[in-house]
Amino acid sequence: MRKNRVQSLAQVPGLMAAQYIEAMPTRLRTWLSTHLPCQCQACHVWGAGGPLCPACQSAFAPRPLPRCPGCGLRQAQAQAHTNTHTRLCGACLRQPPPWQHCHVAVDYGYPWAGLISRWKLGQQPALAAHLLRYLLLPQAPIMAAVAAADALIPMPLATQRLRERGYNQSAQITQLLAPDKHRPQWLLRQQHTHSQRGLNRAQRLHNLAQAFHSPAQAQASTSKLLLVDDVMTTGASLHAACQALRAAGFAHIEVLCLARTPAPTTYAD
Repeated sequence: MRKNRVQSLAQVPGLMAAQYIEAMPTRLRTWLSTHLPCQCQACHVWGAGGPLCPACQSAFAPRPLPRCPGCGLRQAQAQAHTNTHTRLCGACLRQPPPWQHCHVAVDYGYPWAGLISRWKLGQQPALAAHLLRYLLLPQAPIMAAVAAADALIPMPLATQRLRERGYNQSAQITQLLAPDKHRPQWLLRQQHTHSQRGLNRAQRLHNLAQAFHSPAQAQASTSKLLLVDDVMTTGASLHAACQALRAAGFAHIEVLCLARTPAPTTYAD
């Protein structure tokens, strides 16, 4: 019944462009998840205020860490030099990404990995507002990038995936961050691809060949884009999406991810 209803809603003009389909209004879901008693997903204490209790919000709050502005991976202090946002890592120097800067809120780890997975795959769209409050709003450099962008582009979902999930989690973030700059129609997913899980970077890039298309050539000459995704693993999806935007004429593209899968070797804080 649910699947049939989602499929019928997907035929309504405007809903697919919004990349969001849901029966209960998002604001109501968010209000309920904030005000009703719930269990903290980190320490399991019962209380109200969202999926993390105040103590865990403070304990796991994102901290400014030196990251490569190309791939978003954490760097050692020696690699980062004096400015945590200007030095590319060796891999990005050898093969620069097709974007100008990569903004990352946190590493994809505890407790954020669980919350993002529940939001993305567990039919809990109300978590978007909480993740925004926890991860993005407190970080001045990220919010400065949002303010400087002319348009925020969510990573699109294929029609089949949108019907299965019911909403595009990246589109939720761009709508919440800057509804006046939300431009989902500037980047489209033109074909369904197999799941990226378990694939290496080369396999992911092959899987995503010709997956994206941008019909926004008219805006390309003057627009500074911020491409938004939930998690970066190898960067293959963002790479393919940026290639499509560049083919449409966009010259300045930055990317924003809530979380970045860490490199196999991590550095001490």
